[in-house]
Amino acid sequence: SIIFDLDGTLLDTQRLYDEANQLVINQYGNGKQYDTELQVKIHGASPSFGNKYLIEYFGIKVTMDEFMSKKDAYLKDRIPQCKPMEGVKELTHLLKHKYGLKLAIATSAFRNSTDIKLTNHKDWIKEDFDIIITGEDKRIKKGKPSPDIFLVAANDLGVKPEECIIFEDAINGVQAGLNTGASIVVGKPDNYAINI
Repeated sequence: SIIFDLDGTLLDTQRLYDEANQLVINQYGNGKQYDTELQVKIHGASPSFGNKYLIEYFGIKVTMDEFMSKKDAYLKDRIPQCKPMEGVKELTHLLKHKYGLKLAIATSAFRNSTDIKLTNHKDWIKEDFDIIITGEDKRIKKGKPSPDIFLVAANDLGVKPEECIIFEDAINGVQAGLNTGASIVVGKPDNYAINI
């Protein structure tokens, strides 16, 4: 069975989140730089962790709800237009229809935002994926890098974690995958260095 992260793995959305964060930081922040090192820290983490971290780091003087709604205003029109990562639709189609594997999506994003991202991809998702696990699932006690979300996905697919291959793009997600005992965790090596 195969478990895919969503943002930056299946869909090219990470750049849009970084742009939205940058806009709010520019407006309300303390002038510190939102650099790649900081982006890597929050990529793949739960929205509550990422937003809280940014508010504290940049000394942002708006509430968490205001921070999120300002980002949402920027993302509202852009997110539904997001494109699949290059080659990923062909990959999932092959895994599902040629090799008959079970496929899951395990995303830290909440259901509402996941649905918006998948607006223009419903046919692909319906054809190739068996389940979608989102960040507000009550069985997830801790967000990535904790393995909870991948363990829930494996359970719902009816397989053991060590029978899974996990695809991720963010260091938090790769660490979460490694923490499950999955047989293989595939990351994007150009994004980070990881100590195993």
